[in-house]
Parts: sequence; C-alpha cells; structure tokens
Amino acid sequence: MEQVKDNMKITVITVCFNASSEIEKTLESILNQTAIDNMEVIVIDGGSTDGTVEKIRRYESRLTRFISEPDKGIYNAMNKGIALSTGDYVNFMNAGDSFFNSEVIADVISEVGRMEHRPDVIYGATVFTYPDGYAGQLSDLSLMPGHMGACHQSIFVDGDMIRKAKFDESFRISADFELMNRLYNEGARFAELKKYVAVYNFDGVSESVSGRLRGIAERRRVRNQSVSPLMCRIDDLRCRAGMIRRRITDKIRRIAGLPSQIASHVPLEEIKQL
Repeated sequence: MEQVKDNMKITVITVCFNASSEIEKTLESILNQTAIDNMEVIVIDGGSTDGTVEKIRRYESRLTRFISEPDKGIYNAMNKGIALSTGDYVNFMNAGDSFFNSEVIADVISEVGRMEHRPDVIYGATVFTYPDGYAGQLSDLSLMPGHMGACHQSIFVDGDMIRKAKFDESFRISADFELMNRLYNEGARFAELKKYVAVYNFDGVSESVSGRLRGIAERRRVRNQSVSPLMCRIDDLRCRAGMIRRRITDKIRRIAGLPSQIASHVPLEEIKQL
C-alpha cells in the first residue's frame, strides 16, 4: 500500500448541464475550501444553453480545467473529468450539491495524514435536502456489497484507482453504485471519515418515477438479479411500502410519548458537524 504523501492533492470534479440556478452555489462551496491550495477543480459542462456557461466563466480563472461540449450522459461527463484529473483522490460534487462546510477537504487531508497507509476509498456522512428542511445521515459500509453504503458526493476514491476503473457508461443512473460495489468486491480498502462531507440535492433524474425504476433495474443488474419490469415494480412497491410503514410506526411512537426514530427536518444551520 502506498505511503501517505505530505503534499496530497484532491481533485474535485463538477459535471453540469443547464444548471444556471444551481452552479454558483456548488462552485462557491468548492472554491471556498480552506485547503484550496491542495485542490484541483475540474468543471465539465454538457453544452448548456441556459446561462450556465456564462456563470462558470466568472470563476474560470480559479478552475484547473473547464470544458463545455455535448456529452453522452452524466457518467460520460464524469469519465471526462476523471481522464483530466491528477489528484491523489477524486471527488464528484455535481451541480446542485455542495460541501457541508469550508473545512471538508482539510479534514480529509488531516484524517489521511494520521493513517500509516492511504485507504483506497474514503467515505463520509451526508446531509440530505428535503422540501421542508435538511437531515443528516451516516454512511453504512455494512450495507455493501449490494448497496451503495454512502452517497457518491461524500466519497473520495484513490486517483490512480478511479482513473483505471472509471464508470461503466452502460449504467445510465447507477454507475456510481456499480463502481463502488466493483471496488468493494475487488478488495479496495475503505475508511470512514466521521464527518459530514456533502449536502445532497435530491432533485435529479434518479428521483423521478421513470428514473427510480431504471435505477432499480440497474442495481438488480449489479446484483445479478432479474431485471424484468415486474420485479422492478415489486422492488419499488416494497421500498415505498417500507417508507409508509416507518412513518406510521414513528407516528405511533410519538403518540405514545416515545422518541422519534426518523430524523427531523431542520434548517441547515441547525445541523452541526459530527
């Protein structure tokens, strides 16, 4: 295993397409990191026509690389970013998402610096965005293999490893899920950063009905399970029924005076770093 480097560099890749209302929030959260001198910032735009490119241009002097051209989907764009990266670790912070605070990259470098050997994958906790507020959630490596274990915005992968592995572009929605499971099954060494890393915006293709079903099909494919429309519908119904059951159970607990088991949705400023 490679020894930890004192001059560690973290590559942060942002991919976007027609994200004019969100791109500046994301770029500000990246470029305001206190460890910016240890960072490489790459932005891959898919040929936006809504003013996104013009907003990115305002930050171009602070970016390592910026490309705006048509692509073949989000993972094709992410692979373009990977090919341009040179960092010891690579993270994806896409338009609409942001780092939890300005110390995240410094925390990652500090945490790795205390290790005798560098892990292949570092994963942290995530704050999820809901219509009525925010809620934090810890990552859980015990869910792997077969589940993601952590949000990809809160994951840092060894640069040499991800430049070799890349995303499988035959997966349109769940290539991050496939990559993490592939690395895990190949024996990659995972290490937990017990801090919030990212604030994740649910507003994406995988959260639509069609996107959700396609995501289920792709995850079943990773697990070598049947991807028939019927089985995907059954999985979706099971998931939705489970959510309803948890909400009903939690409501009964509250009526009985017992503590809630579902995290409350609160303003972001009320969520403190772990």
